[in-house]
Amino acid sequence: MTRAAPLLSLLLLLAACRSEDKDPTDTGIPSVDSGDIDADGDGSPASEDCDDNNNTVSPDLTEIPYNQSDDDCDPATPDDDLDADGAPLAEDCDDQDPTRSPEAVEVCDGVDQDCDGEIDEGGGSLFYADDDGDGFGDPAQAAESCEGAEGWVADNTDCDDNEETVYPDAPEVCDELDNNCDGVVDEGVLSTFYRDADRDGQGDLDFPIESCAAPSGYVESDEDCDDTNAKISTNATELCDEVDNDCDGAIDEDDAANVSSFYSDTDGDGYGDPSALIQACEAPSGAVTDARDCDDKDAAVNPGASEVCDGADNDCDTLIDDADPGLSDAATYFEDNDGDGYGDPDASIEACIPSAGEVLDSSDCDDADANVNPGAAEAINGVDDDCDGEGFHGAFAATASQSLGDGPWEYTSFVVSSGVTVTVNASAPLEIWVLGAATVNGTVTLAGADGVDHGGYKSSPSAGGAGGGGGGDAGGAGACYNTSAAGQAGLGDAPGGGASSSGVGGGGGGGGHDGPGAAGQVGSCTSARCGSTYTVAGGSAGADLSSSSPALQPGSGGGGGGWGVADNGDGGGGGGGGGALYLQAASLTVTGLLDCSGGGGGGDTSGLDGGAGGGGSGGTLWLVTSSLSVSGALRCDGGLGGQTVVGGTSAQGGYGGDGADGVIWLDAGAVSVTGTVSPAYQLVP
Repeated sequence: MTRAAPLLSLLLLLAACRSEDKDPTDTGIPSVDSGDIDADGDGSPASEDCDDNNNTVSPDLTEIPYNQSDDDCDPATPDDDLDADGAPLAEDCDDQDPTRSPEAVEVCDGVDQDCDGEIDEGGGSLFYADDDGDGFGDPAQAAESCEGAEGWVADNTDCDDNEETVYPDAPEVCDELDNNCDGVVDEGVLSTFYRDADRDGQGDLDFPIESCAAPSGYVESDEDCDDTNAKISTNATELCDEVDNDCDGAIDEDDAANVSSFYSDTDGDGYGDPSALIQACEAPSGAVTDARDCDDKDAAVNPGASEVCDGADNDCDTLIDDADPGLSDAATYFEDNDGDGYGDPDASIEACIPSAGEVLDSSDCDDADANVNPGAAEAINGVDDDCDGEGFHGAFAATASQSLGDGPWEYTSFVVSSGVTVTVNASAPLEIWVLGAATVNGTVTLAGADGVDHGGYKSSPSAGGAGGGGGGDAGGAGACYNTSAAGQAGLGDAPGGGASSSGVGGGGGGGGHDGPGAAGQVGSCTSARCGSTYTVAGGSAGADLSSSSPALQPGSGGGGGGWGVADNGDGGGGGGGGGALYLQAASLTVTGLLDCSGGGGGGDTSGLDGGAGGGGSGGTLWLVTSSLSVSGALRCDGGLGGQTVVGGTSAQGGYGGDGADGVIWLDAGAVSVTGTVSPAYQLVP
């Protein structure tokens, strides 16, 4: 025991120090009688002091070890067992450490706890190699040690110390290893795979295999209901083909990709309700493909029905009754714009209920004139007042020459055949109204007649030409030798003047109209037979009646010529004036002649000394039509004055003056002239 010698020396020293006897009085403690004896004077009475005869022992002192004295009077601190482990100094190998004594149990800590001179005998533990670091050791690799070294553990249950995923209670995974060391490989973790013969990604339930991974040709899914057809699987789209394409156990469900749309046809009219859609592979009972029915409760209402006047949209076009152009049973109404109760046949409307100004009648021939309708009386005005298509006088058709007297005349049509002459003998300007077409292939004449030639001594004057029908005025008569009078003036609004008479006759003046007529020439004689050389004045010119406003102005007659003395020659008669005609027709075609010319003055070609008559003036043609075609002639020329020649007496009667031209007024739409229009027409302003 290496620690005993120092302690023993210390104890001997202490004992030597206490071997001297001391008087109690030497302690310095006063001797006081306290009723309790303190024999050694150490301050502790005998009742407390364990040795009252020894002042080095008292409860107030500290125990000094190994001095063979109970210094502190406390048995709990024995003098020879300082660490109080029950082993005295002589037996304790370390009396300063209560964990070390012969009675202690040896533990593995590098110390001799049981004081037998051996350290850690029988106190180590077995440790096992943990090469894979999973916390579980290899039972085949063991070593004893107080503490396990790095890479060694107390556990020895690892069944594969080379796999860190293999140890007791490890989760078993499918890797062909016994992960949990229970002696079974991959138990409970194998997957089932199914043969996928058609390679559609889903297998056949009847052909399973267990494996960690799917072998070639195998898949996890077992939902294929036909593993011979890659188009059939739970991932496929159901089609209307009498096959369970999506493997749900049903065929041709309503959610098939190519379903048809059907619509409920409650009223059975073959047209379905668009709001009642049914999608299916085949039409359910009471369903149709047409979705155009607008009222599936009424079989009479559908797109194939006819719209009728009943306040409903029968044909489902959103239009009702009058608003629907396809209305089938509507009445036909006609516009009555003039309010005469008769409708315009060209302005009709199909309607259930007429609007204001619409009537059932369609017989009005002029819906802009309330006086023209089938109930009106026909008047002579160029209008078909009673809408019967007939003029007041019917149709005019001249197939043989004839006259036409005072009017007015209203015809349905007016036709003068080729080679036929219609002579107007009306006493006043004539009006002809033609509801339809007027065609003049022959001649319609209102021309004034020529004055009579004088031709020598007569017992009566040479007559002036008659005025043309339609108000033309007559020419003046020529002077007669036996009457000793001058030539007569013509008649009318602008007549030519009569010529004077003397040794020789002057010429009569021409009638005036669209300009003045020409004055008659003077008669002259240079022969001694006339008694002397002299001249005789001709008749005056007719006045100018021209105007910018149209009027039915007849022509005026030319003046008569004067008589002569030398040869006793009579004067020639003046020409008659042309008449006036107003002709209105829907169309006018003239291939023949429409004539209102003035008549020529009478003359003398025998060489006698009478004067010639003046020409009558032309009348008026006033034509109103929507279409005019002239390949023949329109004439209103003034008549020419008569002429004379120098006779044997060297006396010459005067020429008659020419009559002025009349007027052709035109109010027409389309005009085509390839023939003659004389004088040129003037447009009605």
